[in-house]
Amino acid sequence: MKRLQRVSFVVCLFLLVLSCEKRTCGCVPPPESPFVGDWNLTRITYGLTQKTVTPAEAGYTESLSFLNGKYRQTRNGIPVQTSDYSAVYPGSSSSEGLIYFRADSTQQSFRLAGSKLILSERGPRGAVIADGSTYEYSR
Repeated sequence: MKRLQRVSFVVCLFLLVLSCEKRTCGCVPPPESPFVGDWNLTRITYGLTQKTVTPAEAGYTESLSFLNGKYRQTRNGIPVQTSDYSAVYPGSSSSEGLIYFRADSTQQSFRLAGSKLILSERGPRGAVIADGSTYEYSR
């Protein structure tokens, strides 16, 4: 009798395992970052004074590249920083959000306006910078 109970239990367990389906998550993959590509600095607006200058007036050129989760910053043609990055979009729009940089645990808010990428002053994760500069880039 005990043997019959064990066999029945094993058969039921086996059938239970076979009847389970692998669930798909139903998740939506994250959108490709709208700022993927190469960007060149076109204007800097200083936070406290609101003075706007061009890269020539600031004395340097700068370009950014975002591709496949990798970030590269060059200044005057010389690479100055590389990092893995991720972006989050707190609102319903993919034209505004935050970029998180893994290399130095910083964040930077961004806004896309047409063909322009506007970045805020970069700072530590979770920090709010009151009078930081903004940097405008174009493709």
